[in-house]
Amino acid sequence: MDDLNRNCVLLFDEMSLSSGFHYKAHKQTITGFEDLDHLGRSSQAANHALVFMARGVRKAWKQVVAYYLTCDTIPSIHLKNIIIKVIDALQKIGLKVVATVCVQGPTNQGALRQLCFNNREKPTSYHFVVNNQSVCTIYDVPHLLKNTRHALLRCEIQFEPGKVAKFEYIEKAFHLDKQKRAYSLLPKLNQSHFNFSDSFLKMKVKVAAAQLSHSMTAAIEIFVSSGDLPAEAIYTAEFVETIDKLLDSLNGFGFDSSKEFYRALSENSPHLAFWSNMLVQLSQWKLITRDAGKDVTKQYAFIEGWQITIRSIIDIWNRLKQEGFKYLSLRSVNQDPLENLFGLVRQRGVRNTNPTCHQFIAALKTSVVNNLSNISTNDNCENDNCSPLSNLTSFLEGCYDNPQNLDVIDYKEFVPESTSNIEDNQATAYVTGYLLHKIVIPDCDACKKTFLSGEVTNKHIFVNFKEHGNATTNLIYASEKAITTLDQIHNRLYEYLEYCGHLQQIENKFKELNKELFNSLINTCSEHNTAESFINNCIRLTIYKYVREKKV
Repeated sequence: MDDLNRNCVLLFDEMSLSSGFHYKAHKQTITGFEDLDHLGRSSQAANHALVFMARGVRKAWKQVVAYYLTCDTIPSIHLKNIIIKVIDALQKIGLKVVATVCVQGPTNQGALRQLCFNNREKPTSYHFVVNNQSVCTIYDVPHLLKNTRHALLRCEIQFEPGKVAKFEYIEKAFHLDKQKRAYSLLPKLNQSHFNFSDSFLKMKVKVAAAQLSHSMTAAIEIFVSSGDLPAEAIYTAEFVETIDKLLDSLNGFGFDSSKEFYRALSENSPHLAFWSNMLVQLSQWKLITRDAGKDVTKQYAFIEGWQITIRSIIDIWNRLKQEGFKYLSLRSVNQDPLENLFGLVRQRGVRNTNPTCHQFIAALKTSVVNNLSNISTNDNCENDNCSPLSNLTSFLEGCYDNPQNLDVIDYKEFVPESTSNIEDNQATAYVTGYLLHKIVIPDCDACKKTFLSGEVTNKHIFVNFKEHGNATTNLIYASEKAITTLDQIHNRLYEYLEYCGHLQQIENKFKELNKELFNSLINTCSEHNTAESFINNCIRLTIYKYVREKKV
């Protein structure tokens, strides 16, 4: 790659999952537990996926690089370690990570604050160092816009001395527009957009953008001039115009827009002077409660989020233009590609609107292999127009090899309901016979004596009834030793999985712990591996049964 095209930002965000378990036999691992890779797995059920994606700053490329399964929100200290590990891995292949991009959640703030605090040589609130390379911190601008609107819903914002913005004037301007005009001044807004009990609509960026837009500024100014709104509403119009310009300046691209700030950053563009002025103004903002008139500015983080993001972009621009950048598309430093990826994952089947860990991983791989092609537009963010560096298909080769050469068995056939001891013995005998039938007992006296019963006992009543009920069947009457082995494996393995089910290589570890039990069976025949094959299939069947029965 061209050196300039190696510059990128690292996006990361969480996606909510539903809890559920699935056994990956080829990896001997149960998916569904919290899995932080090098930081280890835990016995807690995972309900979120933390995904990292690299995105080109100059050239429009993107690449999913890592995912982790977490229980609720990941601790800040763990997130800090993961960020360093991912950036280090990207640097080792020649990419230059100039910034991280994320939403301004408490966990993200905590992790990034720790990273910046550890920068001893030149401590700032907006950058840290990995392997002597400076990495800035950017909070996703569309989410900062939503946070600003949320704050305005709850409080009045004093943005300059004597100037206060109130959301009530935004809502009144909307209602006046619908009442008085045949053609709307605010066509992108409707009544449902002011129903804030609907959390889904409340989270939509396009709604917040329409409520804090240049069109809203113009509408309020018209209604103030006509006397429909009081004179103080003009301050709200001024605040809305400021936010509209701020959003444009941090989210612009190209050079063709009629809005001067909704363009790429260049040496002669007005962005830098505007941002310098905004940093001064943001430091003076105050949030005042409507009822008590109390200053609650410190309870909100979005003001600091705007400040950190502006300072980071100024720092990035100063470094990149020294490398040879003539302009910088600000659209390339938001997390729209990651939001679009989550939209793709949720489109992989109806149930994937709230996928389990296994469904998420499968959908993520499918999306990556399909080059992250958009199926439909995610109306909560823009089309990112980025192409993947690689679809990673080389990683799929051989990943489903069966290292133990186990026989193909329909493990899902046997998930018996709770039974009495007598019924349990009958079911165990039947399942044991099924396993023996699948592995095929060789014509060997030692193997037959070990695994087959020479007579019908009281444990074979169900097998006997099954055979007489269907003359075409050829059921196997398992020996007492084989039935007992399956029963012992079932009991021991269930107890083991309750404490160690989140570990990897669970089959091998379980066999090592119980090798004395298994050796007594394996040593019955030195010529064939019938016993080993039987044990392996007993273990795998029991794990599948455990996973299907396990409740979160």
